[in-house]
Amino acid sequence: MDLQDGDSTITVRFKDYAFFMPKDGAGRKATVQGIFTVETYEDELEDGTVVEKKYNNFVASGVILEKPQG
Repeated sequence: MDLQDGDSTITVRFKDYAFFMPKDGAGRKATVQGIFTVETYEDELEDGTVVEKKYNNFVASGVILEKPQG
């Protein structure tokens, strides 16, 4: 599941693949509980330049998805 807030997007994975989200959930608000971590690593480019990269990771243990409007 991808959550978007303005220009920021984060992919949410589900703990132990214990549950899945409905396909018609796009555009609905979600409340998510879980663990958010940021992994930082260095990547060396072909020209020898070292670039620091960050990977945001969210593993959800629970999700409340609002009912669709209408």
